[in-house]
Amino acid sequence: MIKNNNLLFAALLFFFSNILFSCNQTEFYADPQANGLGIFSNTGNNLMSGYIQNEPWRTRDRKTGGFLGGPTYEIYITKQITSGPKDNLIFTWYVNPTTNNILNGDISLVLAVPKVFGYKELSALKGQRLALDTLNGYFTFSSVQSNFTKGSGNIYFHDMQIDSIGPNNFTGRMSGLLDAKLGGNLILKNGRFDHSLTALQIQF
Repeated sequence: MIKNNNLLFAALLFFFSNILFSCNQTEFYADPQANGLGIFSNTGNNLMSGYIQNEPWRTRDRKTGGFLGGPTYEIYITKQITSGPKDNLIFTWYVNPTTNNILNGDISLVLAVPKVFGYKELSALKGQRLALDTLNGYFTFSSVQSNFTKGSGNIYFHDMQIDSIGPNNFTGRMSGLLDAKLGGNLILKNGRFDHSLTALQIQF
């Protein structure tokens, strides 16, 4: 009887701790050849990292929600409708804050896409390497320390798989490599990303 009570108590403790407190869903595996960065992976580690001004930059941890707060995600993909002939596809990576204010900014990739661009076209980015010259697309770095400037760069989508799970609801995964000029004298090098994507992160 005592053993059963202990098992019940442990189960209830686990249940309520998951409800009250958020769980970390980011896996950071250090790259032994790139100090401070995560390894390049394709396993849904939910992380982007790279060097900005030779200092490690990484995304914030992904956390599930609980009574004490909602979920947080490290990346969102949104399609911005414009009045022009094309819309904007925007990838935004959110920073994990540090004591170095220069690094405390979010990184965005903006691509001009056709009005009919949807989840199937997003999946078609798999295996694509894009060279961005600020006319066909650009990077930005948003922080209190920098002004909005369009920057050039390169991105390689090693994997991109988006699936429809209902009307205007999508899930998927993505991974790849990138480097960019982020405006001013800020340069991103050795960027690598690996994300599983929930319906809340893909906003079409």
